[in-house]
Amino acid sequence: MKKKLNENLAYNRELDWANVYHDSIRGKEHLLNLPLNIGRWAGSYSFFYVLNRILNEYKPASILELGLGESTKFIATYGQHYIKLKNHTVVEHDQE
Repeated sequence: MKKKLNENLAYNRELDWANVYHDSIRGKEHLLNLPLNIGRWAGSYSFFYVLNRILNEYKPASILELGLGESTKFIATYGQHYIKLKNHTVVEHDQE
């Protein structure tokens, strides 16, 4: 019973973060239309919310990213449309 309650609590927390994330990208059409697969092997909604806040508030000119995936699409789109991202380097171990 306690395990099920903890699973439901975790699920509800992720739903809360999904709403917070979607509110944080409101008005950014390129991000709203970006097909992201958030969760599972990719970052969670809380991760993408924090990433959005960092990019929005700090507007970095260069980013070094470890691992190619959903965050790469997010950063590349953000860099193309919302900040002056001059260098986005991605280091990936899998050659495919």
